Amino acid sequence: MKNLSFLLLLFVLYCKNGKNPDKVSPANDTLQQKQSQAPVRVVDTLEEKRAFDKVYFGMKRAEAEKLISFATYSKLGNEEYVFLPNYNQGDSLYFIEINGRKKTALYYETDLLREWSNLDSIITAAYGKADIDKAYPHFTEMHNGFVNFAKEWYLGDKVVKIGVAEDEAEFYTACWIYSDAMKKDTDRRNR
Repeated sequence: MKNLSFLLLLFVLYCKNGKNPDKVSPANDTLQQKQSQAPVRVVDTLEEKRAFDKVYFGMKRAEAEKLISFATYSKLGNEEYVFLPNYNQGDSLYFIEINGRKKTALYYETDLLREWSNLDSIITAAYGKADIDKAYPHFTEMHNGFVNFAKEWYLGDKVVKIGVAEDEAEFYTACWIYSDAMKKDTDRRNR
């Protein structure tokens, strides 16, 4: 019976419903996404430039890496996430990915949802209600190699998005924090 349940789960995994929500490839630095219609909030200039904690957009790699442990799992709230920095051609920080641990489909509605909710509550406590506020993505809306963003905050030039990503039938919480102007410039230069 367990084998039948597992096969059924695999069948559902590969028989997606074809919906095409806003998605972006986490592995692609020249990201393509729909332009959101959310209004940009007026925020404090210092907060707008803060990427995370004591790390700011535009910091050089050596300076940023002294302040935060990148590429290792660190506790944030009740869960662990890995912080992945992205630097432009001038070696300046413009983008941070905060990703949870990869999980199989069996944990999509339990451990992954708990991890996503933890990150959502931390960001909501810091910035208030999301400008784009959709529900936790349904399993059938996921596509390999893409992030399905459910919540987005537009804080001046700073953009914060959280969602769920799929990578080869494994899923993880994904949070992107970036300077919109620096990201657009970097994307343009990478074309």
